[in-house]
Amino acid sequence: MLMDLQMPVMDGLEATAIIREREKETGEHIKIVAMTAHAMKRDRERCEAAGMDDFMAKPIRINEMSKIIKRHLSIEQPPRHLSNYGAEAFTAESNPKGDGNGGDSGHENPVDAARAVYMLKGQKDLLAELVSLFLEDYQVKLEKLRAGVSERDMEATARAAHSLKGTLGQIGATGAHEAAENIEALTGDMADEAGDALARFEVELERVVEFYSRSGWEDEI
Repeated sequence: MLMDLQMPVMDGLEATAIIREREKETGEHIKIVAMTAHAMKRDRERCEAAGMDDFMAKPIRINEMSKIIKRHLSIEQPPRHLSNYGAEAFTAESNPKGDGNGGDSGHENPVDAARAVYMLKGQKDLLAELVSLFLEDYQVKLEKLRAGVSERDMEATARAAHSLKGTLGQIGATGAHEAAENIEALTGDMADEAGDALARFEVELERVVEFYSRSGWEDEI
């Protein structure tokens, strides 16, 4: 079972705890893999404490998902401690072309499309489909983010930023992904900082939209 940690009504940690409690009566054990945008050590520890079997960071890489699923389906491999695969989501391994198409920390280019294709196991058509979906609905998500910031509702702001961040990570928008993550990390007593963080995010987002709105961007991969 792939369990997202951030869900409405009940989060993944609480849901896992309930499942594990019920398993005490049934004697079963459902394999649960955490999915989260955070890859810090403390996040893996929280997942382990809740009874999760493994850990995977967003944006999801198909290769790493395949490794984790195969590991837990194989009867020949013993269960292991929560893996560090999630923490590797944005390492050099993710970008086989080195500096690629803007994958450096300075974000000179708004998009690293080469890395996005690599994460999708070379499926350019799938990336094109994800980009199309992004261009169709990003404005709706952006309005929710703006509303959260305007109303100083940091919970709503974090939800909207999280939603945008996941999509941006999938399409290789490194700078915008990082900017969205910064907004999501703001706590309730940091509402005064949200306006500036939103402004920085919108600059990065506009660069991504401009990049993917051009005809022929696929030929640059």
